[in-house]
Amino acid sequence: MSRRAMQAMAPAQQRLRMLMMGCPRQLGVHVLTAGDMLRWHVRHGTDVGREADRVIRAGSLMPDTTMMRLIGPALLQRHDKDWILDGFPRTDAQAQRLHEFLEAEHMPLSLVVHLIVPEDVILQRILERWTHMPSGRVYNLSFNPPKRAGLDDVTGEPLEKRDDDNPATFKRRIDSYHAQTESR
Repeated sequence: MSRRAMQAMAPAQQRLRMLMMGCPRQLGVHVLTAGDMLRWHVRHGTDVGREADRVIRAGSLMPDTTMMRLIGPALLQRHDKDWILDGFPRTDAQAQRLHEFLEAEHMPLSLVVHLIVPEDVILQRILERWTHMPSGRVYNLSFNPPKRAGLDDVTGEPLEKRDDDNPATFKRRIDSYHAQTESR
């Protein structure tokens, strides 16, 4: 995302409305994670979920309109609350759509944090990620392993690998990300 797009999205205001780019952190504020929302919709077979499932299986980035159909209502539910938005926007076009939406709803961002993580670190985290699908709890073998290998700490149920947690899908997505965010 361009510096200009980030600056335009972050005017000062009272409420914490933060955009997190990179690895999410737990800060005692409601975190809206775009990927978790997408997976919820896929699991529940909503219209957005069926569309997202097709795109995820193809290893592509989600269309801007789909993401706004997902993110917009979630933000409106938290109009008068603090929140951190993680995993969206990922492109300048998405940043512009988000900015226009937040401006129209009188919900300007108060902070944008852009974490720069090397691609090999991102890939390693993806390859070591295991998920308890019913709850969305995520484990990582290097820095947040389950207490018992392959089992969720809370329920004892099996952990699963997401279908898109593989090097080929990562490469397609990172190439698409670069194509949409880097100056030509």
